Amino acid sequence: MDPYWAACVIRIERLLRARALVWQATLARQKPDSLWGVPHVPRGEVDAQLAHPPLGIVRTDPLPKAAQREVKEAGEMDATLNSLRAGAIESRLRIAEDAFALEPLERDLLLLATLPEFDVRYRRLFGYLMDDAMLAWPSFEFADAALAPLHKDVQKALAPDAVLLATGLVLAVPAPSGPSGPKAQRGLRACAEIIDWLRGGDGIDRETIAPAKPWRPSGKLPEGVSDDLLKIARLIREVPQLVVRANGPGAADPLPYRHLASAAGRSLLSCPAEDSHDELRVRAAARSARLNSAILHLTIAPASDAAARAPDIGMTLARHVGPIVLTLQPGALCPAGISSRPALDLALALPGFEERRAFWAGALAVRALAAGVDAYALALELADRYRLNHSGIEAAAAQAETSARLRDPRDPKLERADLVGACRRQTSTENIELARRILPDQLSIELDDLVLTPGTRRRVADLVQRLGQRRRVLSTSGLAGRLPLGHGTVALFTGPAGTGKTIGAILIAKQLGLDLLKADLGSLVSKYVGETEQRLDRLFANAENTDAMLFFDEADALFGRRGEVKEARDRWANLETNYLLQRVEEFDGIVILATNLRRNIDEAFMRRIDVAIDFPMPDATLRAALWRSLIPPGVEPPPAAELKRLAAALPLAGGHIKSIVVDAVHRAYAAHGADSGQPRLTLRHLVESAARTYEKLGRPVGSGEFATEWLAWVREGEGK
Repeated sequence: MDPYWAACVIRIERLLRARALVWQATLARQKPDSLWGVPHVPRGEVDAQLAHPPLGIVRTDPLPKAAQREVKEAGEMDATLNSLRAGAIESRLRIAEDAFALEPLERDLLLLATLPEFDVRYRRLFGYLMDDAMLAWPSFEFADAALAPLHKDVQKALAPDAVLLATGLVLAVPAPSGPSGPKAQRGLRACAEIIDWLRGGDGIDRETIAPAKPWRPSGKLPEGVSDDLLKIARLIREVPQLVVRANGPGAADPLPYRHLASAAGRSLLSCPAEDSHDELRVRAAARSARLNSAILHLTIAPASDAAARAPDIGMTLARHVGPIVLTLQPGALCPAGISSRPALDLALALPGFEERRAFWAGALAVRALAAGVDAYALALELADRYRLNHSGIEAAAAQAETSARLRDPRDPKLERADLVGACRRQTSTENIELARRILPDQLSIELDDLVLTPGTRRRVADLVQRLGQRRRVLSTSGLAGRLPLGHGTVALFTGPAGTGKTIGAILIAKQLGLDLLKADLGSLVSKYVGETEQRLDRLFANAENTDAMLFFDEADALFGRRGEVKEARDRWANLETNYLLQRVEEFDGIVILATNLRRNIDEAFMRRIDVAIDFPMPDATLRAALWRSLIPPGVEPPPAAELKRLAAALPLAGGHIKSIVVDAVHRAYAAHGADSGQPRLTLRHLVESAARTYEKLGRPVGSGEFATEWLAWVREGEGK
């Protein structure tokens, strides 16, 4: 056991012996053994109390000689304790004293309140000395009486604003008669943090702040730590009461705070946002931080109605001794009571491309990769595709390892798909509003399967190449420093309906390993002034935060030309368009717009479009390829010649051909019935479905496009 701790306990025990001798020599004489520990006052005790006014045993009462010897020996231990304390650098008790600047009286009060947790005999002893077997914790009046022979102003040390009660190191337990009972009868109980600390733990109460994450620096500070963090770390060493208010898109990443703590030579204790408005939890975290000489890191969430009614944490933070880092989430306010402390702001950006690449390179270097996986190229790709922070990269790598173990427990080597899937899980969220989240991986086709004209295919390939390296190019070429606003890419897909604009956007997202958010134009536009802009801002923020590709179908409805102001509504509509122009220009991600009416797009938007690709109507050769590619493998297709004939006769877009094939496959299954084997898709099935599509489009089903035989099939199918 720690010699300093043991000596302090021995001195407390001598004071307790003295108190026991006083008790036995006075009031205990009047009470039979059968009534000890029972709240019963015999007549003899009443007479003894009345014989020596004022009531009770006070400091002026003479101590029995045996008690005087115990008190004398306890007092003579001061020199020994001072000597032991000077050499007890690693003593848990001394560290706690230093952390809270405790005086000897406060240390003894703290020990008195901790002893019942360490040995059951103290609980029984206190019950005996306080004449109530149910009392396990020393009361205020008992602590005063026990320590008074050596210490003055015990009551002052137990004041609400004194260090023990103000910090919560010692808690006031309600009196036996309840909260309304005499204050002097309240018990003194040491907090869970100091109990755990003195037992050799980390001084964290897991029942109160279970999610809190202590972190201790190990090894040398890594290279690449920003100068801002190093300057703040030096300032923390000079101004221990400093408050750092962190904000910005990179504020959620724990790594910068670890670098800050490491550079300042301190540990770090981080508490999550759900605890930020709970005063009891914040007090517990503050005690743990002081015991560990740690920077207290709190993530402050926007206050809910319940949190607004809860006790303010500002006073707790104002009293805290030690540096504090506050991560302010969007909409959160800095606690009011902390304004008296020196403070500075720290803007944290997301790690740039080179930082992400280096971190990915380090994460891949310590993991087993499958054969053929180029770690350097994969690090480049992942750093470019996903704007993960450092903790997100580490979490994604760990998730990828889990996927590899599920696939092959005996040889879990990472594939590219494991890492891409893990990154997408890190960035995706289910709480997407104002858009439909499309998962391109659910499609069985690839971008190369899309039937396009050679010119369109080449432009799409160029776009994919640009999108796949856009962040690397911006970072390494120096372009980023010359672009004042967003570093995103805006593409415009134009062409008639059904020519592949939507499916093209989805397959581009699939090839890049990204989710696609398809904007819901109906829920975006509001009749209330200013609400459309707010919804647009939330939509773009969702896309930025999830690294998703943002897709606007029928974009001319939202990006249309601004008109002449003839009434109030026109003015507000133009303001909405102006805001959309601004938001697109500031966007850092990928936006694809699709429209059938390019001429309706506002010229100001056209100036902001990086890539424009036209999807023309397919010719007969492309239509034949479309017919072949859209027939599913589960049916027997018609002969290639019949499909070629159909393609030459019916000038339809790919979207219409898809609808025809879907309807025709249903007809084939209906004709096949319950027979075993593969259903046969015939030309007649396709022709009858095409006639229905023509009727839906309002186009005549005549001999101009439908052969005589085909018209007969159509009339027969309609019962004519």
